[in-house]
Amino acid sequence: MVRIETLREDKRRTAVSLHQLGIIQQKKGNYEEAEKFYSKSLAIFKELRDKPGIASSLHQLGMIRQEKGGYEEAEKFYRDSSEILKDLGDKLGVAISLHQQGMIQQNRGNYKEAEKLYNESLEIKKQFEDKRGIAIALHQLGMVQQEKGDYEGAERLYNESLKLKKELRDTEGIAKSLYNLGRIQQDRKNYKAAIQVLSKAASIFEELESPYFEDVIRGLDKIKEEIGEDKYSEILKSLRITTFL
Repeated sequence: MVRIETLREDKRRTAVSLHQLGIIQQKKGNYEEAEKFYSKSLAIFKELRDKPGIASSLHQLGMIRQEKGGYEEAEKFYRDSSEILKDLGDKLGVAISLHQQGMIQQNRGNYKEAEKLYNESLEIKKQFEDKRGIAIALHQLGMVQQEKGDYEGAERLYNESLKLKKELRDTEGIAKSLYNLGRIQQDRKNYKAAIQVLSKAASIFEELESPYFEDVIRGLDKIKEEIGEDKYSEILKSLRITTFL
């Protein structure tokens, strides 16, 4: 009996290690390798009838398919994972799954369904006072409103999210909120406000060596094209911004 339990624990450790290797490859953008690790991990978790492990592997496989544009397959993985999480009573896990399903609907342009899923996720996160999760849900709801052209609604949601991110000292999250707030000002042709906010986002992303830095710089360059270099330089000087010229 002790031998069997030892073998079972060894297999579980192997599955966990494979899962972690999948996460590493996923972060690197090596989706094929990540998928292999998650699939191997899933097979072992199924053999062990380890429900939390199965749910976790299914969720990550869903994320991989989502990244690759395989939305139908991703949704199936998320739904299967969510059903297991419901059985386990893992409400926060269900909330994360709902959020990912919302992103798929948003990418499809199904904004009504995306909002429904994000709000369901948000309500669960509020029950658990999950500030980080609440901030993420609010930000995503803001993106939906922005894509629909409701700038006031988007701005309100981004600012609510930003407030929580500041409380959490989530530096990258703060920069993402500032970036989207800046884009709203840019779309409104409020160029001075846009440059001010986008420059703050750029400074943070640059310090973090984030790939989002290039996105912000492209946004600033677009403003420069729209208003001309002289006007752009004049605004930078008035804001006492010496970088991103």
